[in-house]
Amino acid sequence: MAGFLILLSAFLSNGNLFAQEELPVKQSSWYINTNLQLAGGNFIYNSFDNVVSLYGGVGYQSGNFGISFSIPVVGNQNNFISQSGGMMLPIGNSKNGYGNMQNSGSSGSGMMGSGSSMMGSTSSAVGGMNWGLGDLYLYLNYQLVSQIDFFTDVIVNANVKFPTASTHMGIGTGQYDYGASLTLRKSFDLSDNLNSFVAILDLGYINFGDPTGITYENPFTYSFGLGKFFNDGEYSLLLYYSAYTEVLKGYEPPRQIALGLNYKVSENLILTGIGAAGLSNFSPAYTFSAGVKFGI
Repeated sequence: MAGFLILLSAFLSNGNLFAQEELPVKQSSWYINTNLQLAGGNFIYNSFDNVVSLYGGVGYQSGNFGISFSIPVVGNQNNFISQSGGMMLPIGNSKNGYGNMQNSGSSGSGMMGSGSSMMGSTSSAVGGMNWGLGDLYLYLNYQLVSQIDFFTDVIVNANVKFPTASTHMGIGTGQYDYGASLTLRKSFDLSDNLNSFVAILDLGYINFGDPTGITYENPFTYSFGLGKFFNDGEYSLLLYYSAYTEVLKGYEPPRQIALGLNYKVSENLILTGIGAAGLSNFSPAYTFSAGVKFGI
């Protein structure tokens, strides 16, 4: 799953921090991620938009170091939402641009994902939606300190968005984005089951590339969540809150809350489902995602 909805999808990008308790099962292991995500909202406009993203990715975890790549096929009804930096950002459509945003209503939505552009990218219209390839994301994580040696796990994360999406279909800025965060993860043994609870705190920063005519603020991010393992780790549940500082001047910062469920089918297979609700006018009204993580 890639986030706080690529699971917890563009929410379990950090959801993977929860799943790391279970996968990979070997000291060094490759794994495959797939995730289907649906998000809907007004995204500060007067009309409603649905965005569907089908993610495919591959990753490798060896000891304290992990690396993964993820790229989606994206479909949306309109062409004024860019997926970038773990969020859906209003960019105006190709005809009205930023001016359309300034004159639009203030109701709406938008968090998570990835999207941008490259010469030669293609898109098509199917079933009333525009479809095309989204942006390629690179994720890196390194565990600096273990809870065994310290009072909490300390993990450094970094990500880069490569502009591979189609800008003319409205899901891409055509710019690179960069992000980094620091995660603290603490396990608690409150019963006979080891690590029956886990608490997660994540603090980060995103540098957005600005599309033509729009200037984004580069926000700080903060997230926290509480997870619970059931049946000796076969099931795990994570409640997560995520927020950003101001991304676009004059608009309320993005905030959302999500609930994710992991089911460990086998030593090499985890299924994940997530539901999220936006808590501001700059967040999606809702997001649903389902994913599979398969250890190779």
